[in-house]
Amino acid sequence: MIKKYNSEYFRREYNLDLAVIGGGVAGVTAAIAAARQGLKVGLMQNRPVYGGPSSSESNANDGSYLCVNGASDYYNRNARETGIIEEMKLEFHKKLEEGWRRHWSFVLRDFIKREANITSFLNCEAYDVQTEENKITQVTGRVSGSELTVVFQAKQFIDATGDSFIGAAAGAEFRMGREGRDEFNESLAPESPDTYTQGTTIMFRAIDTGKPIRFVPPDWAKKFKGDDDLPFRIHRNIEHGYWWLESGGMQDTIADNEDIYQDLLAALFGVWDHIKNYGEHGAENYAIDWITPFSGKRESRRLIGDYILRQEDIMANRKFSDTVAYGGWPIDIHPPEGISGKSHPGSTPPMLFPKTYGIPFRCLYSKNIDNLMMPGRNISVSHVALGTTRVMATCAVCAQAVATAAVLCCKYNKAPREVGAEHIEELQQLLLLNDIALPNMKYTSASNLAQYAKVTATSSMPLRFPASDNILSLTAEAKITDDPCDIPPTDRTRAQIFPTSTGYIESITLRMNNCNPHPVEVAAYLSIAQDRYDFSGSNKLGESTQLVPVGSDIAVVFNFKTKIPLGTLLCLRLKPMVGIDIQTSSYSMPGLYLKPDGCYFDDTNIWLETKPIQTTFEAKNVTNGILRAEEKANMWIGDPQSGLPASLFLEWETAREFNYIDLVFDTNLNKIKRYGATPECVKNYELFADGKLLLKVENNYQRLRRHYLDKVVCANKLELKITATNGDPAPRVYEMRVFKRQNVKTKLL
Repeated sequence: MIKKYNSEYFRREYNLDLAVIGGGVAGVTAAIAAARQGLKVGLMQNRPVYGGPSSSESNANDGSYLCVNGASDYYNRNARETGIIEEMKLEFHKKLEEGWRRHWSFVLRDFIKREANITSFLNCEAYDVQTEENKITQVTGRVSGSELTVVFQAKQFIDATGDSFIGAAAGAEFRMGREGRDEFNESLAPESPDTYTQGTTIMFRAIDTGKPIRFVPPDWAKKFKGDDDLPFRIHRNIEHGYWWLESGGMQDTIADNEDIYQDLLAALFGVWDHIKNYGEHGAENYAIDWITPFSGKRESRRLIGDYILRQEDIMANRKFSDTVAYGGWPIDIHPPEGISGKSHPGSTPPMLFPKTYGIPFRCLYSKNIDNLMMPGRNISVSHVALGTTRVMATCAVCAQAVATAAVLCCKYNKAPREVGAEHIEELQQLLLLNDIALPNMKYTSASNLAQYAKVTATSSMPLRFPASDNILSLTAEAKITDDPCDIPPTDRTRAQIFPTSTGYIESITLRMNNCNPHPVEVAAYLSIAQDRYDFSGSNKLGESTQLVPVGSDIAVVFNFKTKIPLGTLLCLRLKPMVGIDIQTSSYSMPGLYLKPDGCYFDDTNIWLETKPIQTTFEAKNVTNGILRAEEKANMWIGDPQSGLPASLFLEWETAREFNYIDLVFDTNLNKIKRYGATPECVKNYELFADGKLLLKVENNYQRLRRHYLDKVVCANKLELKITATNGDPAPRVYEMRVFKRQNVKTKLL
């Protein structure tokens, strides 16, 4: 029987390589990345679940919807974040098919529990930070409900708290608020600096009770009697809640957190009162049955690194030699007034949409605390730049970068700044090895035996579309949208970018419908595209005009007969013409880009046929080191007409020894919402060395599959035999890598 309190009994001390404070998406990703590469990791999370604003506490996972946004949600095709965040998302979507619901936080918990190198505590609030000579020595937290005091002593620390408590308490330089316009010459910044931030959001969930039900608001609820009281705030979806239920940007989002939450409750009940009692909203049978127990912040402290990323860096797509992460979400800056304001609750239209841009490592470590890094909404950026870097999938990529940097810090016994100065290429190559598809970079390790092999396949798909499945008018109709972000461009000319493999284009065939009562001439223009965003047609190669007869599904051949630079990217523009529809295809063809008619990209392309036929999905792509479609497809696609099984072969002139094989499959990095496994992903496959079976995998749905062999194999030929996909008629592979490594299960360097 215990009769005396013993404080030491409740004390737990851990000597670690890396301490990660904060268990949102960024913190979880960082802990997993470091643990997989051999570090002893501690993870401290102050909530009862993982995921932060994406967690089950925040209603950010409703059915197949998962609010972990990133680069591919708007303007950038094939840009979804890869690495550990993609792995966890794929797991989430697969579990939907298996009956799981509102389970994202459990996916994160499961991934953490798989790693023996992670010591993790939930409900653990960090409250004390100890430093010595510009270094953090330990962080102490208290676990509610268990009375445990947890002490993390570590070589390196990652502040994933969002509010940057660890950095601030350690004396790290930080900013909170908005820079003035002149400091960084940012057009989106206010004229003068101030302390305002983006606001905080509260979410709710409503259910249909099956019968009429009253709602009587509390006396302290706000009043929004007419729709004019909620300008630009669309509230048709009455089940899931609204991101624009936002407040606190003109207060201190840290110190005033509880006051802000109370104000958000007043706003929430006022909005629900409006929905239930003023106007026709179809909510007679609905009742709120759940409200988030904490509010979701967008902005507070930003720790200062050796570089502050700013608006011009992002919009000009500046190239950094130390790029270790990337983003692509629009510069989305919510006004500090929140729901009390009368302007659009998001960024003032028209919103700025950057290309996929790089984030330098100098933004991810503290300027003056030598062993502190940061990966989340607290990285070293201006208030304006935070509008794009703050979303969780971008934070996850930054997290994998800082965790991998921590591995190198421990390996070389150096600070993050020294790693950035002396080992940046090694850091970038490690990230690429672990499926962080950094923009315009390739994996080039000399130890990758695949790059020395001759690569062949049983078949390869030419640039040939299946039957078209939709149409697009050559004359854009007036666009009716209540999404002020989705404003159509001034130039709505239809255009298609596609890769080539030959030095000559004789003709391009399109399929058209002529709804006019008479034949119509249609003009097409061919130009060189400087990149996958260049629909301007400025570098013109030629033009062709053809008479389109009346009717449907008419093959129209545009003759160009022009030489082109070998393997160039081409843009086909079509002159607007009333009554002419062009046929399109939604079949996923990475490396092709249809000119968007707003801010959203999807898988749609103009159906086309080139003469000569282009071969852009060749087997040799699987050893080029590029992990996603960019200006080229960078993947092998087997010919769907040849069916399955289909095989890829790596063949060396002399036998090679190996014990470690990486495969990177296609999980459609353009598609956001889905259910179950990605159809394009390889499902069942086998690996053979000189005809002998090495391993067999069934029911795969992951993008990166890493295979450690029990013993070293010596062979001239390695075959990847694909016997099934998750639905697509053709097998797809981005990359094959082959290594001989010592102690492969614990050492990836």
